[in-house]
Amino acid sequence: MQRPPEFARRLCTRFGLSILELTICMAAIVAIGLYVAGTLVTSQPAQAVKLEMRRSMRSVADTIERDIRRAGFMVPASGAVCAVDNLGSADLLYLSDADALAPEHGASGQENGASLPGDNVVGGLNPAWSVPLVLDARATYDNDGDGIADADFLRQGGVIVTDRSAPERGSACGTVVDVDLVRKTVTVDIHSSVLGPGSAADLVAIPGHEYRIVACEVLSRDGQPLVRGAADLQVAFFIDANHDNIEQVDELVGDGTNSRYVSGQVDLTLAREIRVDTVLLTRESADGGEARRRIHTTRELLRTLVMR
Repeated sequence: MQRPPEFARRLCTRFGLSILELTICMAAIVAIGLYVAGTLVTSQPAQAVKLEMRRSMRSVADTIERDIRRAGFMVPASGAVCAVDNLGSADLLYLSDADALAPEHGASGQENGASLPGDNVVGGLNPAWSVPLVLDARATYDNDGDGIADADFLRQGGVIVTDRSAPERGSACGTVVDVDLVRKTVTVDIHSSVLGPGSAADLVAIPGHEYRIVACEVLSRDGQPLVRGAADLQVAFFIDANHDNIEQVDELVGDGTNSRYVSGQVDLTLAREIRVDTVLLTRESADGGEARRRIHTTRELLRTLVMR
């Protein structure tokens, strides 16, 4: 066999690796591999925490948006929604419960609610109201845990009170503290302002969903936790006072810039949109670390009210 030319043999020798060079290359490869592996091990838990927080935010937003879209269904327009505009702390949001009043359960019309005596609703813990616990032909919630639905009001759920004959009196709202199935009474804790002045009242109590931030930064819906790490909940309304369907600056109430929202001073039949800002805290790692704020703004048309 003919031997390769001299220059070819020199080329092969020149581009080969010595033992020292091979050792250096292997050491560099190992160092890079360890660095990449360390980066993945460090960042993976943080990425998992961030992904879980994004999923939680999306789930919370979907739930709130669903309840907003159904607010006002089968109830007086002035009792579709209510809020407590707290200064320096999270707001409380109340939306009428469309599940409690369903046509397939026998509900009809748009003025449903449990009639209340008197002409106003005072703040704080009220005496038990003797009202119908079921507002249509079929109960929705099981309050005593026996597996049988017994009322349309839910213990730890929300309640909205309004005057069917005078929507300009606004609304009042609070928490259902107890549903007494024996005495047929509902006890509530009103958190909002009282209704505006009026006479010849036709007050009704409407089952609702309550959103609030409770201890340990938990955002709850009807007393059940939705998500942990909730830092704030803020509610604002577009009240179309001049009926032109165009939002002027002074028509957005409760946003912290314009006038404060007071439930007993706002005719919610003029409400067109609601804005809900939800703030969650995201930790950089599962065991703590720097917290970052994630804000989701839900701005929804109050469809049931606008379509009337």
